[in-house]
Amino acid sequence: MTLLIRVSSCLVALILASCAAPARPEVVPTPASTQITAPQASPLQVGSILPDRTASDDRFIRALGGIGRLAFATNIEGSYQIGMLNLVNGELSWLTSPIEAGDVEPRWSPDGHSILFVSGRDPASGFVIYEMRADGSNQRPLIIVPGKVTINLGTTFSPDSSRIAFHTNRDGNMEIYVADRNGGNLRNLTNHPANDITPVWSADGGRIFFASDRQGNEYQIFSISPEGGEPSLVFAERGRMNYNLSLSPDGERLVFLSRPSFVGAPQIGIYNLRTQEFKIITNGFDFHNYPSWMGNDAIVFAHRTRETLPWTIRALDLRTGQSQVLLQTQTNASVVDPHWTPTR
Repeated sequence: MTLLIRVSSCLVALILASCAAPARPEVVPTPASTQITAPQASPLQVGSILPDRTASDDRFIRALGGIGRLAFATNIEGSYQIGMLNLVNGELSWLTSPIEAGDVEPRWSPDGHSILFVSGRDPASGFVIYEMRADGSNQRPLIIVPGKVTINLGTTFSPDSSRIAFHTNRDGNMEIYVADRNGGNLRNLTNHPANDITPVWSADGGRIFFASDRQGNEYQIFSISPEGGEPSLVFAERGRMNYNLSLSPDGERLVFLSRPSFVGAPQIGIYNLRTQEFKIITNGFDFHNYPSWMGNDAIVFAHRTRETLPWTIRALDLRTGQSQVLLQTQTNASVVDPHWTPTR
């Protein structure tokens, strides 16, 4: 296939649960048995990159404080793979091999040296959490249940990189688990009949925020100690489902998907943990997904205007309301799951 990835004029899921969790549109990797080769980092071969990045593009990104690297997933070659966009020079590269099926959900470590991601490359194991270096090399499975097909998603590093949290259906329903950085010392934190999904650590590592439908069919936001105990309700909005959490670097605000419980496109909401203020920051007609932070004053997210169109990646300046496309294809392929790390 001729790749036609367009670096736009601004710069250039998968299953959330096997039961009642809200679905992540389109990102449903098909497990396929393949051989891992390393290192993986290689230029993303493109038929054309049009137009070249302009001075206004650089000004927008620099104004956001967003100079750094953006990991993402794209199905431009048929199945989802992990790519990376260097926001400093506009260079695109593959981090996982194009022949491997179903690599999604890239998540940077706090130091920017490694990336967690979910892969469906082993059909006997389901969706497994892997770790790789920032250049795509040294890919290795971290979270896997030998001899059992399981779904392991929503992985996130603790602030000191010593532990990870994720959600998994290994016990039947979705539960929040924590593990050491090497995948050892696994513990079920939530252990509840409801579905608990999309964890994210607090800035000091003392709490883990997550979404749960334990108060009914609507997903609301709770927190729990990484050592276990009784969860506390953080935020609930009747008539809305809130999930896919990401915490701002300063630890003050949660951004997440918020959609009407019965009908309506997923929008992006922000909840201020200090002031307890909640607001929807996107319109009610377009589709949004995978929000995450790009510094304390901007977010990146996947966007499309209609359900039948492919996803693009956009950045939004929360101070000015200005939004620009960062990545989109010139085919019917999507780019999703953006996750940013600053230049170090």
